Amino acid sequence: MVATLEAPLTFTLSERDRRWNAVRAAMARDGIDVLVATGNTGRYNHHTADARYITHMGGPDVDLHAILPLEGEVTAIARGESSWLTDIRPQFDRHEADGIVERLQELNANGKRVAVTGLEGLIRSPHGIVEYAVMKRLFESFPRATFVNGTALMYEVRVVKSEEEVAFIRKAVQIAEAAVQALSDGARPGVKDCTVYAGMVAAEVADGGELPFMLAWHATKAGTPYRRLTQATPNRIIQDGDLIYCQIEGKWQGYCSQMDQVVTVGKVPDLVRQMYQAQLEAFHATLAAMKPGATFGDMARACAGTAEGKPYEAKMILHGRGLGEDWPLITSQPSGDIATTELQENFVVDIKPGIEVEGRDMWGRFGDTVRVTSNGAERLGSRSPAFMNVG
Repeated sequence: MVATLEAPLTFTLSERDRRWNAVRAAMARDGIDVLVATGNTGRYNHHTADARYITHMGGPDVDLHAILPLEGEVTAIARGESSWLTDIRPQFDRHEADGIVERLQELNANGKRVAVTGLEGLIRSPHGIVEYAVMKRLFESFPRATFVNGTALMYEVRVVKSEEEVAFIRKAVQIAEAAVQALSDGARPGVKDCTVYAGMVAAEVADGGELPFMLAWHATKAGTPYRRLTQATPNRIIQDGDLIYCQIEGKWQGYCSQMDQVVTVGKVPDLVRQMYQAQLEAFHATLAAMKPGATFGDMARACAGTAEGKPYEAKMILHGRGLGEDWPLITSQPSGDIATTELQENFVVDIKPGIEVEGRDMWGRFGDTVRVTSNGAERLGSRSPAFMNVG
């Protein structure tokens, strides 16, 4: 049974089995006996993604950890409930490492090969998120075990989404679009930046969105450089001629969407409109190249090709979407393995090409969460890409 968009959404046991089988197949291939998925609430709670993927648990203020053996029962070290698990061990004193050690002792991990996710190589935290004290406890408790990094294995498993996961992300897109509507309705001359920002946050919460989520805010005179803020300034007043560019994350039970939206206020320079149309051309060209068997390099070349012979550059910017920020992250011309990686059905990404003149992007971007289907790209959002001007 595929999940519907009616809240609350709960993943099925079939989805659980699909995930556990996929993780265990990768573990068997790599000679791993036990996988430990650690996490913390950093980066808008994205860093619990691996443990949340395995346990169907998590949320704000839940430092979740999961232990998945090649065979046997899966364990969560956390407070909370899950329809997927019977072995949940809350550590009310916050000594989660004790719970991890206890379970690994039960699994006779000494002398075995143990993968720990988050040791290094996360997209936004390349040096890792696992606490020193946790690894020290594991090294001391299991001196004959071999510990390896499990980050890449989990990225590999998580990158292709199931139809149930796509349904969750689609709901997250709807939540983000509620914030876009609040931005359109609220941005007027004389209104404080922070008032509009607060309305956007409220719109997501009212639509069932999970906190925390990323909402980046850029507001300045159209055609001038802007700053990226993750909280609007308390005293700035929106004025005629402003450009507001937001990166808006929606979140539904951990699953994230992202959309990029520009709103201009009153009369703005024609160049702003022209560059926005150039950005839309790059966006649609990138989506047209997005099909199973094509590569990320193909998508980037299609994007760049829209600027050939013109006084600007078009650069593909792409983020994986899912539980937190999934693989890949592309912010410049891809090279090496990522350039030749072939797209698979149900890759889900946020696409938001940048238009640069002499290395500067001052016009914002239209971006949306998109998935690969057998017929090509499918936007999961429904809002119009037309130039938005208010006031």
